[in-house]
Amino acid sequence: MNIKNMRMTNWSFKLCEDNLRDMAAPCMDPVWIGAVSDDVMRKDVRALRRAGFNTLIVEGLRRLVLYEHNHVSAEVRAAIARAVGIAHAEGMDVFYHSTCSFANPSLGIFTEHEKTMLSIDGETGEYAFVDNWNGWYLWCMNNPDFQSEYYRLAKLMVAETQVDGMMTDEVYFRTGWHDCVCPHCLKTFGKAAPEPDFSDPDWREWLRFRLQSTGDFYEGLRKAIGDIPLLGCKNDEPNPSHSQLYGENNDERMRGTSILFTEVCTRSGKKEWRSTATNCAAYQGVGVHYDVPVLGLSISDTKHIEFAWALRMAHGIRPWGVGSALMERSLSPEDNLTDNPEDVAEYARLFRWEDQCSGLLSKAGRPVADVALLLSSATRDQYDCRDHSFYREFHGWSNALTDAHIQFSVVHEDDLDRLDDEFTVLILPHAVCLRDFSFNGRIIATGNSGTYCPTGEKRAVPLFEETSPLGEFDVAGLPTPVTVLEAPANFLVRAVHTDSGCLVHLLNCGDKRGSDIAISIPGMIRAKLLSPDMKEALTLSILGDTVRFPAASFATYAVLHCSPLAERVES
Repeated sequence: MNIKNMRMTNWSFKLCEDNLRDMAAPCMDPVWIGAVSDDVMRKDVRALRRAGFNTLIVEGLRRLVLYEHNHVSAEVRAAIARAVGIAHAEGMDVFYHSTCSFANPSLGIFTEHEKTMLSIDGETGEYAFVDNWNGWYLWCMNNPDFQSEYYRLAKLMVAETQVDGMMTDEVYFRTGWHDCVCPHCLKTFGKAAPEPDFSDPDWREWLRFRLQSTGDFYEGLRKAIGDIPLLGCKNDEPNPSHSQLYGENNDERMRGTSILFTEVCTRSGKKEWRSTATNCAAYQGVGVHYDVPVLGLSISDTKHIEFAWALRMAHGIRPWGVGSALMERSLSPEDNLTDNPEDVAEYARLFRWEDQCSGLLSKAGRPVADVALLLSSATRDQYDCRDHSFYREFHGWSNALTDAHIQFSVVHEDDLDRLDDEFTVLILPHAVCLRDFSFNGRIIATGNSGTYCPTGEKRAVPLFEETSPLGEFDVAGLPTPVTVLEAPANFLVRAVHTDSGCLVHLLNCGDKRGSDIAISIPGMIRAKLLSPDMKEALTLSILGDTVRFPAASFATYAVLHCSPLAERVES
């Protein structure tokens, strides 16, 4: 399968009665009473295929370990195998979606042996319990019996159902810093769990141990299921809460996975477009670093499906399309996209347009930029970020660059010594924990950048003699290969490389479009404007490396496909 061109949507075919009524997280529904008929499955699959989707992800059947406990695993796998066969016959790929750590809302169902596989919270001394989503006890991913059972069941799932890929979610220590202090975790860690103190090397080692546990689990899962595509879940790449509190980051996860995934956790759409764009830009950078596709889920009503889709596309993120029903409730086995024909029709319109672009959108992901913006994962993971200064500083620089239409690329700290050939400016937003590196261009270091080592130890001598204050986002004079001379307010411009030049994503994030859009790109010899609003591409006149066209040419989203001077010389 071509994972770089995925168009995914969730698909549920399990029978539901009234068991979902009181569930805050119906995607974790434990009840198994059977599956719908082949005809119902086939009708859904065909409708989604005609709309342009090529990948389905099985929803509502995430509870691998619980189904085994309830002695229905074989029945569940048989139903999934039946569904996969129908989907394959229609040319669709299928992923299976499972949960790792979510065990059950109550302890009553567990045997004594199963209880030994649960996480222990060091703060309470009790089984780890998270209050969210009606409350959940948690499996410990480090427990060898749990690992063995989970990997066995995952291997059976893949072998017996012939799914094309797998998504394993909730691989983390969800109750926080003190999760987990079970005998297996403490034995592996090699000492007692320390108290939170970022000046204590044992505390920082504990944080790293929990992160490595996530990577170990995915690495083991990869060995169990073979080389099929595998992805996990992480919502907000710059957010220290994920790594420090829950023990998960994408660097460890990528030891086993082959696709990055982000869930845009807002239903506010345009009202929160800047923070969403910042997270998407961060994921774009991580995807470029690991050379893997990024998949993204975003919830909206039918009217704003195009905006949610386009914001992901502008950052090279492939869409997981969901229905507008999720504006009112969580993902549920009762919610398929096909339940709302208007949602399906909107995705079909967008995918038809994407197909008319001859693969331009799926092939273009690396930003066209002279400015690199570092997302310091070492700071995020090892520094005391409870004052939110790291998070605010990264978002602040991303927003300032975006508002000024300065093209930038989020970069990974492992690439710091390889930036000279591509960038002339490197911005270090409060990158406190930083390794030694070499960069010949201009460096803008802010806050306490470079005062600590990557493992959180304070340096005897800081890397930089001076840094800029936090919160001063001065982007004036920064270079950009794509210059926006005129554009409406609340307008997103993201340029990416293509085989034949560059593609400039244009997204109207506000309500007013203004009069004109004017963009200058040195050496541009051909330019076409493409939009889902247009029946065919609009060839633009170029005057002095600049194109100008009415903002009213499109309502929400367009791309400017530009061929540079270099193409003419080579031809």
